[in-house]
This record gives sequence, structure tokens and C-alpha cells, in this order.
Amino acid sequence: MSFYDDASLVFLAGGAAGKDGKAYNLKPVEELSSTEVVINGDFSIDGPGADGELDTSYGNYGWNTVTPSAGTQEGTTTISNGVLKLTNALGETDSRAYATDGVSSRNVITTNTYYKLVYTIVENNGCTSFKVYNAGGVQEDAPSSVGTHTVTLRNTSNQLFLFFNKTESSSISIDNVSIREITNQAADFTFTRGTNLTATRVGKDGYIEKGRENLLLYSNQFDSWTVVDATATSGQTGYDGTSDAWLFTTTVAGASLEKSITASGVVVFSMYAKKGTVDGIRLRIDAATDADAYFNLSNNSVHSFAGSAIDASITDLGGGWHRCEVSANISSPVKVAVYTTDGTTAYDNGNIYIQDAQLEQGLAATDYIETGATTAAAGLLEDEPRFDYTGGGCPALLLEPTRTNLIEQSEYFDHTSWIDASATRDITVTQVSETTPDGGSVAYKIQGTDVSNQLAAFNTIVIGDVVTNSIYVKRVSGTGDVRLRDVNNVGTDFSLSAADGWKRIDVTGTATSTSGRFYLNLITYTDEILVWGAQQEKGSFATSYIPTYGSSATRAKEGASDSYDQINTLDLSSSGLNGEDVSWFFEFRNNQDIIRDGSDPNVRVSEDLTNVGAFRIYRGVTSTTRLKVVLTANSGTSPTAYTITSDNPKVLIKRTWSTGRIQVYVDGVSVKDEINLNFDRWYKLDLAGHGSLTELKQVLAFPTVLSNNDSEILTGATSYRSFNVMRSALNYTAYE
Repeated sequence: MSFYDDASLVFLAGGAAGKDGKAYNLKPVEELSSTEVVINGDFSIDGPGADGELDTSYGNYGWNTVTPSAGTQEGTTTISNGVLKLTNALGETDSRAYATDGVSSRNVITTNTYYKLVYTIVENNGCTSFKVYNAGGVQEDAPSSVGTHTVTLRNTSNQLFLFFNKTESSSISIDNVSIREITNQAADFTFTRGTNLTATRVGKDGYIEKGRENLLLYSNQFDSWTVVDATATSGQTGYDGTSDAWLFTTTVAGASLEKSITASGVVVFSMYAKKGTVDGIRLRIDAATDADAYFNLSNNSVHSFAGSAIDASITDLGGGWHRCEVSANISSPVKVAVYTTDGTTAYDNGNIYIQDAQLEQGLAATDYIETGATTAAAGLLEDEPRFDYTGGGCPALLLEPTRTNLIEQSEYFDHTSWIDASATRDITVTQVSETTPDGGSVAYKIQGTDVSNQLAAFNTIVIGDVVTNSIYVKRVSGTGDVRLRDVNNVGTDFSLSAADGWKRIDVTGTATSTSGRFYLNLITYTDEILVWGAQQEKGSFATSYIPTYGSSATRAKEGASDSYDQINTLDLSSSGLNGEDVSWFFEFRNNQDIIRDGSDPNVRVSEDLTNVGAFRIYRGVTSTTRLKVVLTANSGTSPTAYTITSDNPKVLIKRTWSTGRIQVYVDGVSVKDEINLNFDRWYKLDLAGHGSLTELKQVLAFPTVLSNNDSEILTGATSYRSFNVMRSALNYTAYE
């Protein structure tokens, strides 16, 4: 027995099935009708006119045009040589091909029904505006590159389908056109979160996962770099066993291999290197003051680093190979450079082996990312669903509002943006090698030099703003007790004496001045702690970490670019959920007492994705509250909202369509049971991290009203200490 067997939609964050910006669920899968809408989709039958030209007539060629008029069907459309060709001459901007029933009509599809269009572009001669008829009867852009493409159609205004070429002096040729009704829609969640890499999550290994980007172009194509009095020869055996390494040979003192870059803030430049005829390598980031590091490849050591370099390190990979890296705080534009040395600071002409260069934001190098003509990214990427493993076990889908980390340097604390309140800096800040919450290797140790010790940063804010300060801390010596102050200098004490490793602490306050303070004190100034990942954000609660490397950074909320900003709209009407009865189940994690700092609900199910006739699960606007279940009628008076008090709630909403009966179960208990006919059909799902933090573990949708017993089981305790206990609780029949 499993509730999943009966569900029409199953989404499990615990499955962590995220890929290419989608979160995959178990049901429903897409199913297509066996009936083909188009006639002559392979274009084996030529058009009726000269050279296969189409006109307004009907026939087994299955396509026609309209009568030419000003701005309409100016071009020529033909079916010949096995392709449909739309051609516009000079001064023409419209050629069309209408699908027909072959007899008397162009009405080939059913209004408001979904179809899958598949077609192949075999040739494109200058067509930059290729369109299909879709949605509300509009000319909608469609893929026009050579290859096979798929488009979902749903015309809401008429039954026509047609192709358009809207480009003057161009032609486009099409083959293998298929249009079939989608009898059962797939319902995977598509995520959008803007074009940045500032979103993070806690991964399976317990470390914070970031988006990463190699900013160097042609990162292992050194013949595309600038070579000064040197040569770079490919085909060498590399650290990874490939033949992708290069032999870098210099002929005069100061000979170099260089690459211009556009970057700013804290960056780290890394390269894999192996001793050749010389012992050392020098890496340089050319900034206002050069950031230099000298590495000895014979004894795996950093000989020295100088200039504006923050840090340098070398890692022995075996087989003579090492990974060398140097970090710096830079401004744009700059370049990176490589030199051969004698293992000290002196140049030495000769050769070394090199491979896989990388420039990325941060203090420590991460796994290598190959690039070519464009930069490349890895890790948690743009528009990717965030399955968060905070606390271990199965993950939850993390949905958060837009937030900005106002701290300029969230990880680089030995920087002028970090001062103490009196600018006398009664603390010492020491860079140390330590595994950080993101799995990196650079942290900062804080120790006071006076009882007035204070690590501080300031940002300009607006009076009345609710602001949350947060930071990761770890005890080194002493009690490690710390005081984190809010924007108004009101302190909260945190004890690290019992903490095992890193701990994130946070405080919230409402600004009474424009000075956005971020103060951290050691209660016993002789204690030592480590710090990492500072964040100051406008809002009543701390959201997931947003890294910064020289300026504030914004993580956009998960959403779609429409009026509701939803993560995804699932039209489940073809999946049986637009019928008489329906049940929706949601399981959440981390239900906090927080104030929503934005608009719109976290979860909404309705017919048209408005709040009218919908049920919603969201937080209140002006008071500190946990999630609420709210039913909003399409007319009349809506029932009172129910506040969910548990930390990890399970919620089931049921509707019997014929009687208007609405039932709500929360954590195994019936909390609402009433008759109300003023609710629309519930088959479109909107999930959003608008103004609240939501951690969603699973969603189930059933095209039926579950029994009261099943409702209690699904939302209540579902684990049992033995089979006999489960059998008794579920009224199973035992067979000998």
C-alpha cells in the first residue's frame, strides 16, 4: 500500500531530482494521441501550383495560404522536393503556411487543448523572425536554427495553426511536421531565479554549495594566450592522465604567458604545474599593485607571495604535479601571467609543464571548470532548484524571497571594509587554513586586544527597515562566547562552548537610524574564534548565505517572469484534477515564527492562479506568525485562516465538488470541515518564495477525496515500531 500509487502528481524533494533548471516528479508523464493533426507532414505531396506553390485551395497536400493583401502573405510558400519553404523577396515580410483538413477548413485543432508540435528546419537562409500561431491567436517566436525542435501549443482563441516567415529577403525550409494532442501533460517544475550565481544551498556533504564560474577564456588552450618570448607546446601528459597538458618554455628573463581578463573583487588564480628543466613557477594577477606568488615545484612549497596578494598555496597531486593558487582583491580590467623561475623569486629560462588555468571569485580555488570562447559555470547554477540538506537526511526544496547581502566582503575580513566602531581596531584578524562551511580552506581568526574589541561593518539603510545580521562562527580557544549586535547596536549573546564546529548566529532589529551596523564582539576578549560568511539583509529572518567579494550581491527569488512570479504553473486539468473531487497534500520543513517581508503566498492552488476561489498556505504580513492555511472564496465570506504551529507540518486539503465540502487536516487532526460552494476548481499549482521562507519536502495531488482515515495517516505519524503495530493502525488483514 502506498499513497503514491493513487496520486496523480507526486513531487518529492527527497528525490533531489533536479537537472537543467527542472525539478522532476514521478507523475504525470506526458502522453500523446496516436492521431496526427497535420496532413502531408513529410511534404511528399507537392503543392498545387507551379513549382509547388500553395494557394487558398484545399487538397491532400494539407497546407495553404491566404489571399495576398497589404502586409499579409506577401511572400511565397511552396511544397516541393520534400520540404515546405517560406520565402520573402525584397520588400516582403510575410509568408505563411496554414495547416488544413484537406477538404474545406483550416480549423484543425481544438481550442484550449494542448498539442505537441515537432518540426525540422532543414535550411535557413537569413530568416531571423520565424513564428507559429499559438496561445491567444498570436504570432509567437519559434526556434529557427537547423535541426529538430519541439513546441507546446494551446491556442485559446481559434482552431488555426500556421507557420510564418517574417523576415525580408529570406527563406526557411521545414520538414517532418507533426502535431499531436497531449492527452496527459507532464508536470515538471521549471525554475527561474535570474542571471546570477549568488544562490546557495547546503549539499549532501553538509557544505554550502555555491555557483562557480571560471572567468578565464580558453582555460587550457594556451596557444590562444599571449606568449612573450616563450612557446607553449600541447600534447603533454597531464595531472589527470590526459594528453592535454602543455610544455611552457621561456627563452629570455621575464618571458611570460598572459591572458587579459575582466573581473573585480576577491579572486583566486590557479594553475596545475609540474617541474621541467626549471624548478619553479610564478603566478601573477596584474592589479593596481601586482599580486605575485612564487612556487617551488621541486619541494611543493610556496616560496613567497607579495604585492596585493591575499594568500598563496600549493597542493601536491602526485606524479610531480601540483596545483598552485594565489588570491587577490582586484579591480577591472586586469590580466594574469605565468613565468618560469628557479624556485625562488629569480627568473630562470627553461621549461615547466602546465595545465588547466582558472580564475574565479573567492579566496580558495575550487574544482577546475573547462572554458573556451566563453566563461563556464558549475556547482549550483542559475535557475536551478535548490534541494537543501540542512540538518542531514532527506532534503527540502528551498524557496526564498529576493534578498541582498549588504556586506561588501562576506569572507575576506582582513579588509578595510571591516573596522571596529572607533576605527582603532581593537582586535587582531589573522588568516588561517581551516575548512570553512562551504568546504573551502581560508578562514579568519579573531582575537581581541582590549575589552572594547569589535569587528564591525557599516551600510546605509532606511529608517524603519527590518534588518537581519548573521555570521558563521567557530570557537578556537576559551569559551568562545560572542555577542552579535543588530543594526541599532542591541546585542544578543551566543555561547559556543557546546558548539561542535561552525555555527550560524543571527539577530534582527528595526533600524532607528540610517547607519546599518554589523558588530561582533568577543565577550572575553582573550578568547579566539573563527569567522566566515557575514550577511546583512533587509528582512525579518536570515535566508541562505549570499557570498560577496567586493560589493553587495542580490539573490533573486525563485519565480517566473509573469504577474504572479510563480516558480512554475502546473496546468493539471488533463491529469484528472479538474474533475469533481480533489485532495492536495503538502509537507513542509522549518516552519518558523517570522514575518513575511513581501507579497503573495508561498503555495496557492486554484483555477486561474489568482487568490480568488483558491486555497493558500502562507504567512501573515504584519505579525510574527507561522504558516497559515487560508481558503479564499470566489464570492461571499471566506473561512477564518488556520495557523499551523508545528515545526515540520503536513497539510491536506480536500474538496468534494458536488456538495462543496471543504476539509483541512494538519498533522493528523481535522481542523476544518464545512460546506462552501464558492471555490473554483483546484488544478493549477503556484509555488513561490516571494516574501517568506518556505522549505517544501513533498507535494501530492489526488483526483479523489481521501477518506478520513487516510487523511489522518497521511498527515500524522506514518512510521511504526513493528509490522503488527502498523497492521493494527491501518486495519490491514493478516494472512497466514
